[in-house]
Amino acid sequence: MLKKVYIETSVVGAYFDERTDVVSVAQRYWTRLWWDNLRQGYETVVSRAVIDELKHPDHPYSEKTVDFIKDMPILPMADEIR
Repeated sequence: MLKKVYIETSVVGAYFDERTDVVSVAQRYWTRLWWDNLRQGYETVVSRAVIDELKHPDHPYSEKTVDFIKDMPILPMADEIR
């Protein structure tokens, strides 16, 4: 059984981030390294809250990011989270 990993908005954003400052470049590098080479060892899931945040028109790379996670299982949202 694979361990389950919750993918939140900043993980997806870091994959597509194009900023060139040192921190952003490092975050993009490590995110892509994990996503492209290690993710298959985990069950990745998202929530409706992540999808809604990525769909927001002000979110950079909105269409790319939503498409990127479209096949991930969506966790049910508990009342406490709402």
